[in-house]
Amino acid sequence: MRILLIEDDMLIGDGIKTGLSKMGFSVDWFTQGR
Repeated sequence: MRILLIEDDMLIGDGIKTGLSKMGFSVDWFTQGR
């Protein structure tokens, strides 16, 4: 399953992306919602 993550805080975004990736998700991470 793919997940779109929009988070501008690098530390939080990296933690979320890493955790979701370890659970088997494909994560696309962007820092701006525009």
